[in-house]
Amino acid sequence: MNIKKFVAYRLVLVSALLLAACGGGGEVPPGSASNQQTATVAEEVKLLAQFDGITVPPSPESIKTSTQVTPRRATNPSRTISLPEFSKKQQQSFKQRSKSGDRMGPVQVGVARSLQETVTDAATQTSLRWETLADGTQVTAIKISSPGALEIRLGLRVTSLPRQTVLRVYGQDASSAEEVSEKTISESIERNRSAGDVSDAGRTYWLPPVAGSNITLEVQIPKDAKPGDVNFSLPTLSHLFTDASQTERERDIGDALECNLDVTCAGSAYDQESAATVQLRFVEDGATYNCTGTTLAAADNSLTPYLLTANHCFNNQTVASTLVATFFLRSTTCNALTSRTTARLTTGATWLYSSSEADTTFVRLNSPMPAGARLAGWATSVQNIGTQAFGLHHPQADLQLYSIGSIASYRNCSAPDAQGTYSCTSASQTSSKFYEVDWTQGITEGGSSGSALWATIAGSRYVVGSLRGGTSTCTKAAAGNYIYTGTDTYGRFDVAYNAALKRWLSPATEAPPTSRSAVYRFYNASTGAHFYTTSAAERDQVIATLKNFAYEGVAFYAYTSALNSGTSPVYRFYNRDSGSHFYTISAAEKDWVIATLKNYVYEGSAWNGQMTAGGTAVPIYRFFNPSRSTHFFTISETEKNIVQTNPSYQFEGIAYYSWTTP
Repeated sequence: MNIKKFVAYRLVLVSALLLAACGGGGEVPPGSASNQQTATVAEEVKLLAQFDGITVPPSPESIKTSTQVTPRRATNPSRTISLPEFSKKQQQSFKQRSKSGDRMGPVQVGVARSLQETVTDAATQTSLRWETLADGTQVTAIKISSPGALEIRLGLRVTSLPRQTVLRVYGQDASSAEEVSEKTISESIERNRSAGDVSDAGRTYWLPPVAGSNITLEVQIPKDAKPGDVNFSLPTLSHLFTDASQTERERDIGDALECNLDVTCAGSAYDQESAATVQLRFVEDGATYNCTGTTLAAADNSLTPYLLTANHCFNNQTVASTLVATFFLRSTTCNALTSRTTARLTTGATWLYSSSEADTTFVRLNSPMPAGARLAGWATSVQNIGTQAFGLHHPQADLQLYSIGSIASYRNCSAPDAQGTYSCTSASQTSSKFYEVDWTQGITEGGSSGSALWATIAGSRYVVGSLRGGTSTCTKAAAGNYIYTGTDTYGRFDVAYNAALKRWLSPATEAPPTSRSAVYRFYNASTGAHFYTTSAAERDQVIATLKNFAYEGVAFYAYTSALNSGTSPVYRFYNRDSGSHFYTISAAEKDWVIATLKNYVYEGSAWNGQMTAGGTAVPIYRFFNPSRSTHFFTISETEKNIVQTNPSYQFEGIAYYSWTTP
């Protein structure tokens, strides 16, 4: 009996018959639940009022912020593509573009340029000439020139790459390159798919930026792979007209923006906050934009690199995957126009939460933070009017600057319209979602969006908001001093924390659930396999977007927290070859799969079950189908007996114990 026939049989059973299965279709990629992060979670018994920051210590993982290697260079690039130079008028128009009509929006720092010669897989393959190296691997390279660019990013649209393929990008100085593995690329694209983006943008990986107007892409495949297995295109590059260390503060005398304050001029006063303030660059439709973000500490002291920015900067997984986060981007000396040594993370982020309510986006960086960076402390208390506050940010993609002021009022702000404009109105402390801040020194600009508002509480500094936008500006008086006018609005951190962020930032405050959560089941008509999730949001997403998945209701029940005594996590993997999911409660088997099966992507804990019998838990039975290389699970004794009569399945005994009721 095949799985499809079995499903038909299941449907005629009484509704109380509960089933479970391991597997799933390729349209449900890794991280589906974690990207939405709306799986059932326990209510907190205590909400933290505040949590202090943590400085990242030196370690092998944190020190290695990017993979710098020597290229395995082909004799010559297979092809050189030279784009025409922009006119002076075009170059001038690029400067300080804003993504929206709001002056405070993300500042545009790069434009999309089409590459017609490599716009399709077939055209790109035609352009590649492969050479065999001494170790049997094969390598090819393609060079692209975009005159006038200060940095270039290539968008790699992937159809297929052999496992263990390595890609490297480098500029005019070919002595070192930045390396990206096929595994990193595949995992990034799968995160996009899991969030519902199956478009060309969702399967495009934006390679690390390279300084200068020339970029070479080198592709190396293992010796057992064939060049014909390499299928990608390079339809677009992003031509950056500012780089990560360029300053925009060279202004004419009297220009209002001269009133920005260099954080280095404050000595060590803001060093800890500075180490948590990050310049963010991301790509949307081939254009590159700049915002500011702040890394936040979790109460479990895990050093997980969570990052807070603004919803109006970006609010989806596909853009989060393009994120480049630059730490320590500040001047060498007071008001110097050169940057200190920076640390740049180029592997993007996992999108966790976005909301226009307090203009919040919350992500987890995909690479460990560099040593010396800081995870900021935060406070969930509502700040009073008159509270002294300050902000650190990267306006106009500049080196790090700061502003000093106080909270002037409470506000509510509308979501931005298609043109990026919005409005704010007065509100009470209890009903407001935003703070209005009046500056006495410094201002904010485009590119400052998403930066943190800081307040001092009991002698320590905490994040209490993130920048939405505003009207702050300044003029220079005859006496040489600056007159500051206008105000800015910041989304209240406590609003975002209570709405969602507490589940990541305060995991240790959760109480064990008093009831079990439903595990939902889908049947993939294309593969005959099944997919399971405890996330109602993931369930709804699959129903809405993946039409070849048939929703079959609740399969069984399980705990979603490891805090329940006597339970153990059931680990979830995604098979990139078959598109199926695999689950196991065995930690030893989990470790073996991670170490041995490189086509399996580990996704963490899916739910919790019991490893031994006890209480009301009943067995979940495990079968293996060699022809499909998938496992099948069921909690139904009747179903187990039926499947045992099918010669296609090998019975492997009891997998673990779960429940038939909440």
